[in-house]
Amino acid sequence: MPERGVAARVRHLLTANPFLTATAVAAALTCLLVPPSAEYLHYPEYRTLVGLWCFLTVISALDRTHLVTAAAEGVVGVLRGRRTLVVGLVLLTALGSMLITNDMALLTFLPLSALALRATGDEQHLAYVFVLQTVAANLGGMITPFGSPQNLFLYQYFHLSVGQLVAVMAIPFALSIALLVLACQRVPGGAIRPVTSRTPVRWRPAAVHLVLFAVAVALVVRALPVWAGLVVVAVVAVVDLQALRSVDYGLLATFVLFFVFAGNLERVPQASGFLQHLLQEHVLLWSVAGSQLISNVPTALIYAPFTDDWRALLLGVNVGGVGTVVASLASLITLRRYQLLRPGGTRAFLGLFTVVNVLFLVVLLGATSALLAAGVL
Repeated sequence: MPERGVAARVRHLLTANPFLTATAVAAALTCLLVPPSAEYLHYPEYRTLVGLWCFLTVISALDRTHLVTAAAEGVVGVLRGRRTLVVGLVLLTALGSMLITNDMALLTFLPLSALALRATGDEQHLAYVFVLQTVAANLGGMITPFGSPQNLFLYQYFHLSVGQLVAVMAIPFALSIALLVLACQRVPGGAIRPVTSRTPVRWRPAAVHLVLFAVAVALVVRALPVWAGLVVVAVVAVVDLQALRSVDYGLLATFVLFFVFAGNLERVPQASGFLQHLLQEHVLLWSVAGSQLISNVPTALIYAPFTDDWRALLLGVNVGGVGTVVASLASLITLRRYQLLRPGGTRAFLGLFTVVNVLFLVVLLGATSALLAAGVL
């Protein structure tokens, strides 16, 4: 029976996460070319995996204390204009992605936006606000090592410092924020009824998890050894076991499988030769293109072993997070949430999503290409 239970959970995980299934198939196919061996143990970037597990666990635990939601409600509650409310919701999402990853920012702030717009009678702007929040989540996290999974991986893989990452991403980040604020101006101004919703906070566990969050950040920036992340996970398991169970293990499994896939590709001469030739130049453009087709996280994992141009790769997979709906898997969270709220509006939403995202991509790619060519970045 236990084996059946484990098998059932694995089947559910694969069917509920088609991207994980596709990754598993791709990894399995490369295993036919490179049979499993002890060499496989050298594929993963273990600090990345432990750091990701640690971060996902702490953020899940913090989310269950409602601290972030309550803080966001406090900010939204002091906004008295329709346009300022939208700007506040969008910038809160960008800030959230910098601190708690783009996925969690959307999971936290999309429901808040739906409630706020309903409370103020502005539900007609729901689709537009959701789209801008998605852009904010996918671009806001570019400025920190832990703002997105691809940043976490590249930061560890290339042994970057926080200063190096910020120096490259500061201008694209500032431009992204400016474009988001500009895009918010499309929403008409006017006074609104104040939003008065308040979520109670579980302060005692919140205090514990804030300390653990600081430890997780120290782990990511390599101020603490890898085993510190396992200690954080163990503490969360004692304080709030349900938070540990709520972690997105599908994302962790996807990372492991992509490490297998990328590691095997590196050992197949034809594949490694092709990727090395492809990434000899125009790394930024190829990174953006890869992100549009297979998403930015797998693009980062696959390309990293075949290029030393980490600046162009880092820029490409972050700027490439906007564009198509699969450019960043976080965008699928927004799509699912909107479908729940507006079951018949998927086609119109995807049209709006694509137009806004492509506009952001064109502007950011053009500016980034010019700055990179000029040696500014």
